[in-house]
Amino acid sequence: MIKEGTKTISASEKTRIREYLEEQNLKTEAWVAEDPENRWAGLAAVDYIIEDLNKYLCEGETPILSLEDYLCYQEWLNYYEGYKGVHGIKARWTHWTDHTLEEWEAKNRGLAEEYKAEQERYREARIERKLAKIRRKKEEELHRQIVLNILTTEVTIFNTVLA
Repeated sequence: MIKEGTKTISASEKTRIREYLEEQNLKTEAWVAEDPENRWAGLAAVDYIIEDLNKYLCEGETPILSLEDYLCYQEWLNYYEGYKGVHGIKARWTHWTDHTLEEWEAKNRGLAEEYKAEQERYREARIERKLAKIRRKKEEELHRQIVLNILTTEVTIFNTVLA
């Protein structure tokens, strides 16, 4: 139940959010249609999202009162989940109102750079492991060849002595 005196989202802001989501869905559908064999994407469940906006009011959370709030909230969600991908834990100590939309966007760009750097380190380590394995195999082959040459030489010498 929403506490008395709590701010609620206006009908016009709900409409702005709905229109934004519907526009994003159209863009997503168009992007998938360009190459349907190789592209897929989920679409926003617009009605559910609009209805869900009041959920935060009932839980005592900071209400989303505008499209700008919604965009900030979404950017924070990206950070919250992306942080786990980079650092292994969710950023539970954060809240969507901690920063502006632009600040969350900057933080997400930073996470993306961290992720790319980590992936590059992982790729380099994987290549180094493969190279080490190849070197070991070549060393083992060289060692076998040396042993074979020594044995062949010893057999030749032995046969010469016996003859």
